[in-house]
Amino acid sequence: MRANRGYHSYRGRPKTGKILLVTVLVLLLLLSGGYLVLQDHIVYESDGSITFDFLNREEEQQPSGEDQGKVDLEILPPDGGEGDEDDGGQTPATVTLQTMTAQELCAQGLPQGSVDGAAVEMKGFNGTFQYTSRYAASKALADGAVSQTQVSEALTAAGEGVRLTAVVGCFHDSFHAYADMTGSGICQSGGYIWYDDLRSHWMDPAKEGTRTYMAQVANECADMGFTEILLTDFGYPTSGDLSQIDYSGLTVSKTEALTGFLTALRESLPEGVALSVELTEEQILAGADPVSGVDAAAIAPLVDRIYLPALTDEGAVRAVVGQTPLGLLTE
Repeated sequence: MRANRGYHSYRGRPKTGKILLVTVLVLLLLLSGGYLVLQDHIVYESDGSITFDFLNREEEQQPSGEDQGKVDLEILPPDGGEGDEDDGGQTPATVTLQTMTAQELCAQGLPQGSVDGAAVEMKGFNGTFQYTSRYAASKALADGAVSQTQVSEALTAAGEGVRLTAVVGCFHDSFHAYADMTGSGICQSGGYIWYDDLRSHWMDPAKEGTRTYMAQVANECADMGFTEILLTDFGYPTSGDLSQIDYSGLTVSKTEALTGFLTALRESLPEGVALSVELTEEQILAGADPVSGVDAAAIAPLVDRIYLPALTDEGAVRAVVGQTPLGLLTE
């Protein structure tokens, strides 16, 4: 029998090409999937190198979507000063001081109870000293003036928590203005001392002699133990024949002379000693006065407190002085 032509037994050929192709495709799929998984963990360093972070530390440092754009703020309290500043935006408390002379202080001690402390007159009307100051001009000591040692002992006996304020008359000072006309006094055009309608004399805040003298007196009071200096008679004179005053040597405005005086005096005081002024409600509400030079809005940032003999409209006063603490003086 002859074999069938054209037909052979088929045993099959190995499909090597197809297997290789499938393997390559599988590897590509695995690599692609691996890249997708790894790309969330790739960290590009500042030097250009690549590292892998499988703990997702960067993701932990990033804010969530709802927190993005928010900033954590640390709310700090205002500067302390004397502890009188407002808390949470509230108006600073108004303290009340009882006025007394240095002689009364040494004889009776500081008041107790309803007031916050005492405003002790150390240098008063027209420049009269109630204590034996080494800077007092001739005839400037009051009858019965007490010694500095007596004052210091009375202040020490007051103990803690009592406001110790020295009242120092400022520019209305006949004794020193007359003794130092050129260096301190407000003078007439001829160079002689000017006098007001009470025939008393004034010192010029712009003159260096005035600034030196007042710094000496204020520091003398601080050395005795006072923790606050309260200036009265603060401003240029407003009564008498003002046309006779020679202001030709005044190179700044009166307000600038007053604010410059306060700045220099504060710098001379020991740390922790407050500097305050007494103004009337009328002076504060009147605004800038070109005659006296008093401008409460300009003065307020330079002092620790503004004292008034009376206060009827605190809202109007605070509209001028802002958050500068206030004080009341009572007899």
